[in-house]
Order: sequence, then structure tokens, then C-alpha cells
Amino acid sequence: GNPYPSAIDADLFLDPAGVNDGKVGGTIYFWTHYTPINASGQYIASDFAVYNFVGGVGTGTAAAGSSITPNGFIASGQGFFVNALPSNPNGSVNATMNNSMRVSGQNNQFFRSASDTNDKNRIWLDLKNEAGAFKQTLVGYLNNATNDRDIYYDSDVIEAGNPVSLYSVAVTDKFAIQGRAIPFDVNDEVPLGFRAESQGAFEIVLSNFDGLFGEQDIYLEDTYLNVIHDLKQSTYSFTTTAGTFEDRFILRYTTEALGTTEATLGDNSVVVYKSQPATINISTGTTNMKKVAIYDLRGRLLIWKDNIEASQTSFPQLPFANQVLMVQVTDADGKVVTKKISF
Repeated sequence: GNPYPSAIDADLFLDPAGVNDGKVGGTIYFWTHYTPINASGQYIASDFAVYNFVGGVGTGTAAAGSSITPNGFIASGQGFFVNALPSNPNGSVNATMNNSMRVSGQNNQFFRSASDTNDKNRIWLDLKNEAGAFKQTLVGYLNNATNDRDIYYDSDVIEAGNPVSLYSVAVTDKFAIQGRAIPFDVNDEVPLGFRAESQGAFEIVLSNFDGLFGEQDIYLEDTYLNVIHDLKQSTYSFTTTAGTFEDRFILRYTTEALGTTEATLGDNSVVVYKSQPATINISTGTTNMKKVAIYDLRGRLLIWKDNIEASQTSFPQLPFANQVLMVQVTDADGKVVTKKISF
């Protein structure tokens, strides 16, 4: 646990360029004590909240950003778990905490609302039922993450003891938290797995989102029922038999199947988001852009690109700050879509 009288920054503790490089994995597990002790005198593993560089997933029925969702600060005396990397002899390691990790304030709780999203683009999904079963998973798109397994951006789900589970699937991996690469592609799809110990009615809830997903549609595809549901409009209710299912649900960002319609520029296919350093990124899915122009709210043209002929482009190191910009995207047919972005 944290031995200092002040909080420590979890990102600095996990920093791959820091003192614990090569010693511990990129995930911290916190025991939240959310669920009362059971009839066997034991707590259950569903009380483990999870944190990595993407963000945190909580326990209980609260949404991301609540008092039981970890988001980067470990209070004085707070215990936590990490995995020793297999390169360590005998599987054991001496992890290090030092004064450089300490922060002022943030010491009243280790589960807190995020104060800095650091250009993260994230989606929190909850699986729940009326009996109080709950499991949360997180998918985020951010710098340095890839769509392969990443030690600092992907965290394995803990399965023991919870009557339900929800996770993202990547080949054979089951992730409580999955980091994915940017530039963001509106045609990206993330398979989801779930487990239910008993049959019944459940719902999947979009409990929180940030970054580019403020403007981006978020859908859940139910392949069993051939339904694509808009999670921003409502929760998705379904029934299931008991078991584990990894081929039913897909997290996706468009309702169109690839290759079934002619690619055209549309409001839902244009994604505009920012990244470091001072960069605006534009993605148009399967449609190539002809021109992108950026204006301020007074209508003044600030910067533009022409003859792009690609579905991804960026404006790096822009000299603008603390203002809302209008990004106007034009395709080869002259169709125009305009998006706002706070920069």
C-alpha cells in the first residue's frame, strides 16, 4: 500500500520510464469492499476495481467517475495489488514508491472523478440486472495504445466470484480495460463477451464517455437478434440463458455494414478529435476527403488542406488555444460536413 501521508500518482508508479519499469505490470487492482461478506465468510472478486493508463472501472452499480471508480490517485495507507512481470526471478519483485510520485491533495479517496482526460477518448459500459448484479468494462482510444495486447493499456478481467461478467474480447484475451489505437476509425468494431450464472433479463448501459465520443455515435450490435442499438438513446435490454457468450455483442460506431453501400460523406461518418501535441485529427471512415478547412466562431479561415484524397488527416502543432473551432470537411462530390471542437 501507499506508505506516505499524502496520495501518490498511480501513473507515475506505473510509468514505463520510471523506477518500476520491468518489475510490475501496467494494471493496479483495488479492493473496494463494496459487497457485504457472503454466507461463507468471504468477500468476492467483483469488489476489485481496476486501473491502468486508459482509466478505471469500478464496482457496484455506480457509473464511471463515481466514488468507487479509481482514476489515478492512491490515498495514504490504501492497499492495492499489481502483477509481477514474469521476467522477475521466482515471480517476486520489490516495487518502489518514492517522493517523486507524491501529490498534494487528492488524499481523501483513491476513487475520484478525473480532472484531466489527457486526450483520452473512452467508453464505459455496464452490465446489470434488477437483482443488483453488476460488471463494468472500459474501451479507450489514445496515444501509444495499439490494437494488440499492451501491458500498460490492457487489463485482464477478474472472473472469480461475480455472478455476471462483461469484457472486451481480443483473440483469446478478455479485458476489463482495453486501449485501442488512434487515429480513430469510425468502422472499428470491438467484440464484447459476457457471462451470466443464471438465465434472465439484463441490460447493457452506456454509463459514461468522454473525448471524441461526445460527438460520435455509439452502438451495440446484437448478432443473435440482428439489432444495432443506439446506446446514447437508451439502455439495451435483453434476455439470456446461463453461460458465457463471446459472439453475441459488438461495440461499434456506425449502423452501416462494410461494403453494402456506396461510401458517402455523412454527419455520422466524420469524426474530429484532438491529441497531443496541439493536434486536430479528422477521420471520415470509408470516404476520402477532398478538403478540410478550420474556422473560428467568427468565421475566419485559420488553416486548410486541399487535395487530401484520404480518409485520415491531421493538423499538428496548431497555435490555437482555449477556443471553439469549426472543422469543415468536403468530399470529392462537394458534400460538406461541419463539426465543432473545443481546442
